[in-house]
Amino acid sequence: RVYFQIADYTNDRSWEKCALNIARQYRDYIIRVNGALPGWGVFPHGLVMAYDRTHDESFKTALRLLVKSSAYAGSGGKLPDQFIRETAYALQAYLMAEKLGEPRNPLASRSVAFLLSNFSQLFEGGNYSLHQTFYDGLAAAALIEWYEATGDPRIPVAIRQMLDWVWNRGWSGSTLVYNPDPIGPRCAVSCQKYTTDLINLVAPAFAWYWSITGDAEYLRRGDELFFHATDSDVSYSGKIFS
Repeated sequence: RVYFQIADYTNDRSWEKCALNIARQYRDYIIRVNGALPGWGVFPHGLVMAYDRTHDESFKTALRLLVKSSAYAGSGGKLPDQFIRETAYALQAYLMAEKLGEPRNPLASRSVAFLLSNFSQLFEGGNYSLHQTFYDGLAAAALIEWYEATGDPRIPVAIRQMLDWVWNRGWSGSTLVYNPDPIGPRCAVSCQKYTTDLINLVAPAFAWYWSITGDAEYLRRGDELFFHATDSDVSYSGKIFS
């Protein structure tokens, strides 16, 4: 997905060779295991982008298998907040399948309900089991895709709730907290650690909220996060680079 995005942004099609190399390996792996991937390994966007460029039906096949057989695809995710990432990925798989002509998955609305409940727990009640800010960004991305498909009026409200928490409680002025809790039942590693590594999983939600509301304060805040996103070296990890 990232290499496809670089190709589109730079108009340098040579990046597509890199992207297709990875997409084909991922496709082959999905088909080999009949879609039975763990919930954190569901990445549908690159499959859709590969299909759009090649019209190779095998990319469609792989996506259908993810929607049918990956760990949480048959349940719409899972309500407890520690599964927020897996729920977000399940929702994105359903939505990407729609882009390839599949009917709306009836479990998609359940995924949305789970994620909105998670946001309420994290940003209102405080009655949660696990909080990692990059998970918030992953959930926001899935909810934004749902909004773009449906216009669900609950989504901008929830996204703003997340953004306000990030700005007021998660942001130091140049780094983002990984987990806001001290070492204890809700945090085992990277507790109250501030870093730049995963800022860009959160910053786009600020840009999106500004784009639909025109509220310049969110543009300013998002720009500040983005400005610091590469303060540290990102080349050591494909995950951070992506």
